[in-house]
Amino acid sequence: MNRIALEADSGPDLRSGVGLIVEGTLLAAGPSRNGTWYPVSTLQEAVPRLRGVPCYLDHQVGSRSVRDVAGVVEAAWFDQDRIRGRIRLTASQPALATLLKEGLAGGLSIAGTGVTRLASLDGAMWRVVESLTDIQSVDFVTVPAAGGQVEQLFESVATSAEEIDLVALAGRRRETRAWLLQQHS
Repeated sequence: MNRIALEADSGPDLRSGVGLIVEGTLLAAGPSRNGTWYPVSTLQEAVPRLRGVPCYLDHQVGSRSVRDVAGVVEAAWFDQDRIRGRIRLTASQPALATLLKEGLAGGLSIAGTGVTRLASLDGAMWRVVESLTDIQSVDFVTVPAAGGQVEQLFESVATSAEEIDLVALAGRRRETRAWLLQQHS
């Protein structure tokens, strides 16, 4: 399916280059899998600081390798109970692009620091994030803890983009895995 890449007034002009553009949820409000609770107000406050943040393959403690650079957050916005964003992938990660297109990868997770407090919410103790003070990266991970996921892919070429339907890809995930296993057995 062909579509115009993006409207000129909806953020950065993505029509100037060729590459893979990813859109999805960067962080969802509420409980996460790692015992952290993200209030809506914390997410709303963090949105302006996400533009220009680098994206890497996997989380890592300490300094990052240039070999792991996957892209950059070009735009971020708050939508209902989540931070959504647009990431331009670097051409130096063709394996990631392939995994995303095949529906075999697609988790997103923010790496950073923040101010937290312990609180009882919904009958359980949570580490509630009052603010995200230093957003270091948005990383591609296998199991995101706080709702981050790639939802759409666009291959931009000059002034148009081919939209890749991730719902259809998810339905083909089993066939792709079976084919990969067959090729390597």
